[in-house]
Amino acid sequence: MIVSPSSITRDAIISLLSDAGNGFNACYANALTNHPGAPPMAIDYGSPRSKNFFKGDVDPESIEETGTFTYPIQTIFSIAGASTNTQKFQRFAGVIKMGSRFFLSGKGYKNSGLMQDFEAWPDCTEDAFMQVIQNPVSQNWPMGGASSILYNGEISYERKFPMQAGENWLQILTFRMTFEVVIA
Repeated sequence: MIVSPSSITRDAIISLLSDAGNGFNACYANALTNHPGAPPMAIDYGSPRSKNFFKGDVDPESIEETGTFTYPIQTIFSIAGASTNTQKFQRFAGVIKMGSRFFLSGKGYKNSGLMQDFEAWPDCTEDAFMQVIQNPVSQNWPMGGASSILYNGEISYERKFPMQAGENWLQILTFRMTFEVVIA
């Protein structure tokens, strides 16, 4: 049985993001109509050899050096955790902070000059990600060995400015979320 609070929480997030009907790819496809200029994209959550989805907080330079990726890229990673004994005598009962980072590049982000609209793609990505995480319908989080996983609604995001990266522009969008997890 998995007892890593980070692993259980990460797997729950991936389960929601990868859902065929209400996951990130479906929400992104629906959000495209509201964000003209955003390119179509899909994240491969299901393949163990995915070239655009990774577990871990990977920096862009390391991604570029491997050669085994395809933009756009999404990562899911643990930031911190603290067992605060919200329930006594449990293996873990406390807060887990998780992150997800999107590396938006390629697909119409060609570095042939300054683009008129650098906001459409991150806007659409933000829209889709928030739809999945904040959707009240999807708040029945998969437990995966935990007694409970409660997303407490705390989410923040940060956009980095677009930068020239080889033949394409690169823009990084990072989300941070807080969960309360109990493992018996």
